[in-house]
Formats: sequence, structure tokens, C-alpha cells
Amino acid sequence: MSTPLPGIGMDYSPSQFMARQRIGSQINLPRLFAAIDADPSIVGAGVVYIDAEFNVVTLREFKPICSIKPKRIILREAQKYIAPAQFAQQVQDNPRESRLVGEAINTSLSCAGAVIGWVVVLSGSVAIPFSAGASTAIAVLGYTAAAASTAQCFASGYRMRNEISNPARNDQLDSEE
Repeated sequence: MSTPLPGIGMDYSPSQFMARQRIGSQINLPRLFAAIDADPSIVGAGVVYIDAEFNVVTLREFKPICSIKPKRIILREAQKYIAPAQFAQQVQDNPRESRLVGEAINTSLSCAGAVIGWVVVLSGSVAIPFSAGASTAIAVLGYTAAAASTAQCFASGYRMRNEISNPARNDQLDSEE
């Protein structure tokens, strides 16, 4: 069960709600936002905070003041059992975490497109006799889209598997033109 927060437009879980309350009491948010807005290159940037329990809390949405391209600043709280210097080193040395999330999102989008494409192919093929062949073009276009989306789904799955087991392979693939 989630509790909607007024003014945010999103539902938060109880743990995210508690994290937001804790963050608001520990951090001077107006001062943080003023410091961010003092830099002309990131003025109006959205601010996202990830606490030690990996609750993601949006502290401020992006405001298109000087740029229409959304910008976000991600603040991440260190785990309690890691020294600050060790955590900073870990974050600097491990950019793979965000790449894996990106690959997972790309894989889910491509596979969803493949499923939708195959549904169009099946529904278009079933309708051919009833439409006196008029839906043949839809079935052919759907087949082409479904085949391309399926290939992309397999390629994305391959990249995601590489990101988990052999990230250097994705780097090698990305470096080829």
C-alpha cells in the first residue's frame, strides 16, 4: 500500500515516505537547492536522493529554467558499515551499476515491443479472411516490426548478460564503429 504525497504527483511506499521525512530533517533542503542553483550549468536540476537502504526519493523535480534538457543530480547516502573514503572510492570505481540498470531498461522496452509486434501480426493475420485481404499490409508491416523488435530483444538480452558476467565485452562492442 502506498501513500500519495501532495504536490509530488507520485505514490511513495512507506519506506520512501519515512526516508523523505528523515532526509528533510537531516538536510537543509533550501540551502542545498540554492547551492545547486548557484551554478549556471545546473540551475533548476532535479535532485534525487538514494538512502542507505536504496530508497529512491525525488527531492526536487527538474525545472526548465536555463535548459529544456532534463538534468538530475543524484545524491547517494553511504552505507553505515563503510568508511566515507572507502565509499567514495567504491562509487568512483563502479560505474557499472548504472549501466546494468540502463541495459535492463533497454531490454524490457525491446522485448515489450517484440510482444506487441507479434500480437499485431497475429491479429492482422486472423483478420485477413474477414477483411478480404485489406489487413494483409498490416500483417506484413507487423511482421517486419515484430522481427526487428525480436532481434533487438535478443541483442539487448545479450548485452545485459554481458554486463553481468563480462562487462569488458560490452565496452569492446561499444568501441567498434
